[in-house]
Parts: sequence; C-alpha cells; structure tokens
Amino acid sequence: MQLQNSITFFYKNYIKDLPGNTAPEYPKWFKPFVDKYLKEKENNMLKSILPKALDQDTFQIDEKSSIKHSSSVIDIFDNLNALYFSIVKLECPLHELNDSYHRQFCETIDCVLKEYTKRLAQRFESGQGDIAKFCVVLCNIHQMRDELQSLYGTMGAERLDIDARKILEETQKYLKVERNTLITEMIESIKISIERSIRDIKEGLRSVKNYAKRDEYSDIANPVMEYFDGVFGILIKGTYEAVRKPLVRRIWKQTLKLLENIIILPSDEVLAAGEDLQELDSKQSQVLEKMLEGLMDYFVKSTGDIIKIKSLQNMPEMKELRSVLAQYRKTTDTLIKEFVKQAGHQNYLATSDSQGELHVQVDIYNNTIQDHWDVTVKVVSASRLHFNTTKMFTPFVEVNLIGPGTSGVKRKFQTSKKNKTYSPLFNESFHLKIMKPNDPIDYELQFCVKDFCFLQTDKLVGVVVMPLAQIQETGSIQDRLNLSRSLTLDRADKNILIILAQRLHDEVAQEFVKLKRLEKTDII
Repeated sequence: MQLQNSITFFYKNYIKDLPGNTAPEYPKWFKPFVDKYLKEKENNMLKSILPKALDQDTFQIDEKSSIKHSSSVIDIFDNLNALYFSIVKLECPLHELNDSYHRQFCETIDCVLKEYTKRLAQRFESGQGDIAKFCVVLCNIHQMRDELQSLYGTMGAERLDIDARKILEETQKYLKVERNTLITEMIESIKISIERSIRDIKEGLRSVKNYAKRDEYSDIANPVMEYFDGVFGILIKGTYEAVRKPLVRRIWKQTLKLLENIIILPSDEVLAAGEDLQELDSKQSQVLEKMLEGLMDYFVKSTGDIIKIKSLQNMPEMKELRSVLAQYRKTTDTLIKEFVKQAGHQNYLATSDSQGELHVQVDIYNNTIQDHWDVTVKVVSASRLHFNTTKMFTPFVEVNLIGPGTSGVKRKFQTSKKNKTYSPLFNESFHLKIMKPNDPIDYELQFCVKDFCFLQTDKLVGVVVMPLAQIQETGSIQDRLNLSRSLTLDRADKNILIILAQRLHDEVAQEFVKLKRLEKTDII
C-alpha cells in the first residue's frame, strides 16, 4: 500500500500531464495486494476491533447529555472511516479498479454492521423488560443508520457504482428491520404491565355511576398513566426524538389493542381465560371515549410533544375503537339491522365446501289491510346432506326470522324430523309476519339443517342465509341453497356479535349471537 502511494505520487507529479500520456497500468499490479489488505482489515474488525469495542462499552448514558448512543458505535465507525480513507489515499486513476475497491469496502460495511447488530441484540437478550437498556440499543442502531448515511454521502452517494449502492441500501434496510424487531420486543416486554393496568381500568368501570367532571373521567385512566409515567420518563432521558417517535406510536397502538381485547371487544382468549363477561352500557362507553381523549392528550404531552394528537386520532385502530364505542350506544334492533345490511357474504363458504342443498320457496306479500308484511316460507326438501354419524341420522330444518322488532313474536320454526335419509322430503310451510313500519329489506331468513339428538344438543349439518332484500321486488323466489359448515363473518360482523354477546339479559341479542356463531363439528 505504501509503495503504491509512492508510485501514485510520482505519477501525479511527473507523468500525468506529459503529452501523449495514457491510463497507467501500475494500479493493476497492486490489486491482489489491495484486495488482501481490505480483507485482512475486515477480518481484524470482526475478530478484534468489534469484540473489543463491545467489551469496553459500558452502555451507560449520561441523562443530561445530548448523546444517547454508546461508545461502541463510535469505535466501529472510526475504524470504517479510517479504512475508507486508506482507499481514497490510493487515488486510483482506473475507474473499474476504484469501483471494485468501493464494492469490497461496502461488503465490509455490510458484514461488520450486521455482526455488530447481531452481537448487540445477543448481549441484551437477558435485559428483557429493562427499558433503559432497550433505549441504548435502539439509539445505537439509529446512530449506525445516521453514520452509514453520512459515509454514503462521503463516498459519492449517487455517483457510487450501482452494485456498491445496492449493498449499502440493503444494509440500511436490514438495520431498519432490526430496529423494528427490537421495538416489537420492547413492546412485548412491557405488554404484561400494560395489560395489568388496563384490567384495573376494567375494574374501575364496574363502579361507574355518574361521571360528570373531566377529572373523574381521567381517574379511570390513572392506572395506565401511572405506569407510563415511568416508561416515558426513561424514553425522554434515554432516546433521540427520531427513535422515540415510532416507539411511542407503537406503544399507543399496543395500548389500543389491549383496551380492545380486554374491555371493548373481549377476545376469545380473554373469555377462555375465565374472565367475567362485563356488560358495557351506554354510560360506560361514553366514559371510555372520554378516557381515550384524555389518554391521547397524555401521550402527546408526556413524550415531549414529538407526535401530533391528530396522528394518533387518525390511526386506523383509534378510528375503529371510536366506531365500536359508538355502536355500544345503539339498540339491539339497530345493530341487527346493520348486520343484515352489511353481511351479504355470509354464504361465502357454501359453494366451495357445500354440506348439501336445501330446496325452499319464499313469498312476500304486502298486507296493506292489516298493515304488515306476510312472509310464507316453504321448505321443500334437502339433498346430498353431508354428515358422519354412527347413530341413526334424523334430519330436520330450523327456520329463523332475523331482523329488528322480533322481540315478543314467533321467529323460529321447525319442520318435522325424517329418519334414516340424507335427502329428506319435507313440503312444509310456515307463515311469518313483519310488522310495519319495518321493511323486509332489513330482514333475512337463516336456515339450519340439524340432526336430532335425543336428550342432547342437536347437531348442525349445515347453515345458509337468505336476505329478504333479494326477493322484495319479485315477491317470490324458489331456490336450491348450498349449505355451509358455518357462516362467513368479517371483522365488522364479529364486532357486532361481541357487543350483543355482552347484553346478557337481552333474549333477542343472545339468540342472534348463538345463531351466527353456529359451526358444524365432524362426528364419527
């Protein structure tokens, strides 16, 4: 390397400007030696400099200092910069060789930074739950990305060889993914503590009677805010704003998710854990909505005003929670009406995984004299029913009228039972009424083919839904409907079911939820 530098000096000062001079050949003589030198430097960084930098790093940050990353990042980039300037010092006049050295150097950067990140993560695996340690690691990765961007600019940025650029771009992407992975790990490490404080909120909601003042609404959120006081204090002292911003957004998202799963839309896991199903009423939903407003304001102010309240308000998770809380204030009839209108996809699985066919005829008549709608349902037959059983198969059909205003009226009908047949013939009719001002467009018929079980719960063979909206214009329809194992429900459908399931003393709501959650279980 020293000999090449001397020859380069001689060439620049005594030969370069001579008439008829051509590109020199001497840099090619030294390429094997330069390649070897760069490889040795890379190995030295991996085996000696990098471990030493980590061992000497205390990972202790002065809270009063503006520098939030630790010394090992500085050591690594001091060595990388020194290696780069040894390449620059060669002043190689051949572009293809210069590009080759830059590519090799970029590969060294990629290798060293990935190894450093890997060892850094391993070193702090035992620090799960230690927020201060996570802050140091995140700030180190952030500083690496900044230093890498600076080095990229020093190397010529867009003027760099395209392959060298791609290597550095991939390194940046890798560091970003690792940063996001560490953020996820940190969120996971504090999840149990957030959960615990949200369960305290749940308990506080049980005693809600008449909250009129803003500070009383805020009292409900105290368990969460008391926990986050400590967390945010560490984040403000131990992170850069660029690190803190995505971290706070992720914490907010996790908080909303836990509020949803534990209180607002209890998940199956929560219910399976044996927790009491708490019936949220209209007043409690208002309290929760006010509490969310207060929490947003708290998040913004307690994290150094690095995020705008609008950015939290506009998060999809926040919009959905507000929408769900608004639904808690709707009547059962209104929610069922909304469900019927939006759930035109319930029979989605019937075609691809048919459990048999049901032949029905439905007629709708506008009875203006008695001011109601007459609905006549004729169950003609079923065919090719799929059902495994070692006992006698006894199919029958259950017909359910679903829609608003069905409380106190007959809404469930049942055919006779047929023994030992997978293609039973029924030819039975049922007469239903829809009282005005209700409209058939807001109703549906749910047909459930079941196997009768003496002294046991009848087993589902298949289910299918027929919206009355599709026959209101013609007034009559005769169709063969494919039966499915269960109804297909989207997130909005399931949200309505969770809300109605909490109305423990509402017979219509409980029956509706049970019908929509029917699912066939294979029995041999």
